[in-house]
Amino acid sequence: MNKYFYKSSIHTYFILLVLLAPLVAFAKSEYVQDQVRDINDSYLYNPDRGIAKSTELLDYGIQNQDQEAIAYAYCQLGIGYFLTEKIRISSEYFKKSLANPYTSSDVSLKGRNIKGLGINYDFMGNPELSLKSYQEALKLFESVNDSTEIAWTWNVMGLLDSKLLQFDKAEVLLNKSLDYFERVQLGKERNIVFQNLATLYALQKKYDKAFAYLEKSKQMMIRQGNKIGEIQNLINTSGVYLQMNRTDSAIIYLENALLEARKIKVDNLIADILLKIAILKNNNPSVRDQYFADAISTFEKNGNYKRIEEAYFMQMDNYAKTGDAENYIKTLEKFKQVQLKVSNQEHVEVYENLRTLYELDKKENTIALQKAKIKNRNSWLIFLAIGIIILSSSSYIFYRMYRQIREYAKSLYQINQELKAKGVLVLPKDKEENHEEIENITNNLHNSIHTTEEIEGNESIENINTNNVKIKEIYDAIISLLDNDKIFTQHDLSISDLSRKLNTNDKYISQAINTYKESNFATLINAYRISEAQNLIEQYGNSIPIKELASLAGYGNLNTFYKKFKESTGLTPSVYIEMAVSEKKQLVS
Repeated sequence: MNKYFYKSSIHTYFILLVLLAPLVAFAKSEYVQDQVRDINDSYLYNPDRGIAKSTELLDYGIQNQDQEAIAYAYCQLGIGYFLTEKIRISSEYFKKSLANPYTSSDVSLKGRNIKGLGINYDFMGNPELSLKSYQEALKLFESVNDSTEIAWTWNVMGLLDSKLLQFDKAEVLLNKSLDYFERVQLGKERNIVFQNLATLYALQKKYDKAFAYLEKSKQMMIRQGNKIGEIQNLINTSGVYLQMNRTDSAIIYLENALLEARKIKVDNLIADILLKIAILKNNNPSVRDQYFADAISTFEKNGNYKRIEEAYFMQMDNYAKTGDAENYIKTLEKFKQVQLKVSNQEHVEVYENLRTLYELDKKENTIALQKAKIKNRNSWLIFLAIGIIILSSSSYIFYRMYRQIREYAKSLYQINQELKAKGVLVLPKDKEENHEEIENITNNLHNSIHTTEEIEGNESIENINTNNVKIKEIYDAIISLLDNDKIFTQHDLSISDLSRKLNTNDKYISQAINTYKESNFATLINAYRISEAQNLIEQYGNSIPIKELASLAGYGNLNTFYKKFKESTGLTPSVYIEMAVSEKKQLVS
């Protein structure tokens, strides 16, 4: 199997999910239908926008206790996160849609979620589990005679069988799917099957049939005015030529695809094509390197570090094959730098996604509890019955909440540990300044002004733009006091205290922190105090009272400590301590 050609067919999965999504619009609620259609339109061109709209639909569902809206929003979020290649989070949302009570009454929606999981399993390299999911989805669609979804499932199962080299089964399923879509005249759907049949025949080295289906796909794309589809068709055609070892023809089709992609200005598609051409230009190092450089530059413009990492890896592979040690070493250094960025970016993304799921579960559980507490006071008997129901429901809900919160808390703790190990300083959200800090600054305002006047008399302060060196020295001195002297452990520490210690004024302190840390005094001090609290927890576990822990970290007010710790880590101090002690016990055992 030619990996280059098969990888180009992965795009089919993306089209498949985008086309699968409009079928979700058979929701009962007209409002949900409209929202899902709007989300699907966004997914075609901007997956991030589609995710944002899906989140809005989810918020609407939660606020209005609309289980249908919640179930469809979760399904749409599963599609959105797949399109952005966040497969784990995508699977979590498909599972949440399946767990929603509304989904049990909507067999087709249940089947679509299971099929979405199947596509994720295939993407993660587990075709056996993927096939099992497709078969389960197919039974559900057959039970409600959902012909369109049945045909779609034949299509994805046929593509999977192609990947598993079960060509006879794949051909039967794909042709059954094609027959249905031709009978009901669904043009876009037929085009997808054309591409999958081309993939199948190319893998069997039946090139005449592969080219015939690619030509059918091309003509349909032209009739539909689907420019991105036409470009993908050119890429797939180049893949067939490459499998035939006709590299020159493959390059010609890719260059044509690049020309068309530049006309419609789709950056990621342009960069992908540039990479494919670069790989094939081994006989011309200078041209090859220019294609790599153009691809990397395009990815950088969109902040796509994962693809930059992939591009550098491909470039290193080329240098290794040609024996170009000097350029290999240079590219390796760039690769390592990007790899670090990708690693940090992934940790932060996982952390944020876990927090999002954690908050969503809290919202849903809060609503469930509110519904469980509804009382009917017209009758003592009814009141007693409801009381029993509330007791039973609350016990189950609290148990479920406890298990979910434990799992998310454990994940959040691990993410905090990884961020801390990498030296990433998480700044607490500064929605409002610490009341004690504001009061201290106000009380010391007169002293601050007096200090400023003395400095003005002694040093003849000039325009602030001329004091960059002095600001850097002040910043270094601040960091030294924080890192070495741990001045942040002083409970009533104010910016004026710091000014006096450094023989400067509040304005320079603030400017130094803002310039080199892009933060303010209160936020920086809180970050150091929370980091110190984490260190103390790692050292002493639960052997130190939380009040003493707060005091040692620099907090004079226990409530302030609780608030800032949770904003920074996502966990309360008590839960964080519990996670730390649990992990230490596991390491010992």
